[in-house]
Amino acid sequence: MTGRPGICLCVSGPGMIHGMAGVANAWSNNWPMILLSGASDVNQEGKNSFQECEQITLARPYCKYAVRVLEAERIPFFIEKAVRISMSGRPGPVYIELPGDILRTNISDEKLIKWAPLFTVPPVTQAPTENIRAALSLIKTAKSPLVIFG
Repeated sequence: MTGRPGICLCVSGPGMIHGMAGVANAWSNNWPMILLSGASDVNQEGKNSFQECEQITLARPYCKYAVRVLEAERIPFFIEKAVRISMSGRPGPVYIELPGDILRTNISDEKLIKWAPLFTVPPVTQAPTENIRAALSLIKTAKSPLVIFG
């Protein structure tokens, strides 16, 4: 409702699946939303680990952006990108998958973290009202206007 993304944090598997109800709602209403979900460890992928499921596959049809984070140092980069994408253009949901082993990573040197500039204002996707009024005025007073839509 604020134009800023709502954020949902859930566990992997069933938690993520339940979070998809919020994603579907955000998708159909053009609301910015970020779904952050845990996931099985990277080295457990495809081994039927605890609550493993194809979460990215579930999220993609309803999300503007879906990513599985594979480096802890890049988490800030992906968070910034998610915020920006969820608010830009047609607002909508995005999905970030955070495997357990990535979340448990100890980054000994903060200089290794890939910080991104903060996204503050979404780009304007509509012409300023005064420009629209000026164009309408020109069309009203034109003797033989040619208007092309498409």
